[in-house]
Amino acid sequence: MNADSLMNKCSEFKKIILSCQIKPAVIGIVEVKPKNCKYLPLISEISLEGYDLTSMNIDEACGRGVVLYTAT
Repeated sequence: MNADSLMNKCSEFKKIILSCQIKPAVIGIVEVKPKNCKYLPLISEISLEGYDLTSMNIDEACGRGVVLYTAT
Protein backbone atom coordinates (compact mmCIF):
# COMPACT_ATOMS: atom_id res chain seq x y z
CA MET A 1 0.00 0.00 0.00
CA ASN A 2 1.22 3.50 -0.78
CA ALA A 3 -0.03 5.62 2.12
CA ASP A 4 1.29 9.07 1.15
CA SER A 5 1.18 9.88 4.88
CA LEU A 6 -0.03 7.07 7.12
CA MET A 7 -0.61 9.40 10.06
CA ASN A 8 -3.85 10.85 8.69
CA LYS A 9 -5.10 7.37 7.72
CA CYS A 10 -3.82 5.39 10.69
CA SER A 11 -7.07 4.96 12.64
CA GLU A 12 -9.00 3.88 9.53
CA PHE A 13 -6.19 1.49 8.56
CA LYS A 14 -6.18 -0.11 12.02
CA LYS A 15 -9.97 -0.55 12.01
CA ILE A 16 -9.90 -2.26 8.63
CA ILE A 17 -7.08 -4.66 9.55
CA LEU A 18 -8.45 -5.52 12.98
CA SER A 19 -11.94 -6.19 11.54
CA CYS A 20 -10.69 -8.72 8.95
CA GLN A 21 -11.95 -12.23 9.50
CA ILE A 22 -8.66 -13.60 8.17
CA LYS A 23 -5.71 -11.65 9.52
CA PRO A 24 -3.13 -10.74 6.84
CA ALA A 25 0.24 -12.39 7.51
CA VAL A 26 2.25 -9.49 6.09
CA ILE A 27 1.36 -5.84 5.44
CA GLY A 28 3.79 -3.47 3.70
CA ILE A 29 3.34 0.29 3.53
CA VAL A 30 5.50 2.86 1.72
CA GLU A 31 5.51 6.66 1.96
CA VAL A 32 4.51 6.56 5.61
CA LYS A 33 5.57 10.16 6.26
CA PRO A 34 4.10 13.16 4.42
CA LYS A 35 6.14 15.03 1.79
CA ASN A 36 6.64 18.01 4.09
CA CYS A 37 7.11 16.29 7.43
CA LYS A 38 6.80 18.74 10.35
CA TYR A 39 7.46 16.06 12.97
CA LEU A 40 8.67 12.49 12.90
CA PRO A 41 6.02 9.90 13.80
CA LEU A 42 6.60 7.73 16.83
CA ILE A 43 6.72 3.97 16.40
CA SER A 44 3.97 3.72 19.01
CA GLU A 45 1.70 5.84 16.78
CA ILE A 46 1.93 3.39 13.88
CA SER A 47 2.16 0.09 15.75
CA LEU A 48 -0.63 -2.42 15.23
CA GLU A 49 -1.89 -4.90 17.81
CA GLY A 50 -1.02 -8.48 16.90
CA TYR A 51 1.82 -7.47 14.56
CA ASP A 52 5.56 -6.97 14.82
CA LEU A 53 6.71 -3.76 13.15
CA THR A 54 9.87 -3.34 11.09
CA SER A 55 10.54 0.16 9.81
CA MET A 56 12.99 2.14 7.71
CA ASN A 57 13.45 5.94 7.66
CA ILE A 58 10.65 6.51 10.18
CA ASP A 59 12.84 8.13 12.82
CA GLU A 60 15.06 10.01 10.33
CA ALA A 61 14.51 13.33 8.57
CA CYS A 62 15.36 11.88 5.15
CA GLY A 63 13.10 9.60 3.13
CA ARG A 64 9.37 9.01 3.28
CA GLY A 65 9.48 5.87 5.42
CA VAL A 66 8.61 2.22 4.94
CA VAL A 67 6.94 -0.12 7.42
CA LEU A 68 6.42 -3.85 7.33
CA TYR A 69 3.93 -5.50 9.69
CA THR A 70 4.27 -9.24 10.28
CA ALA A 71 1.65 -11.19 12.20
CA THR A 72 2.73 -12.54 15.57
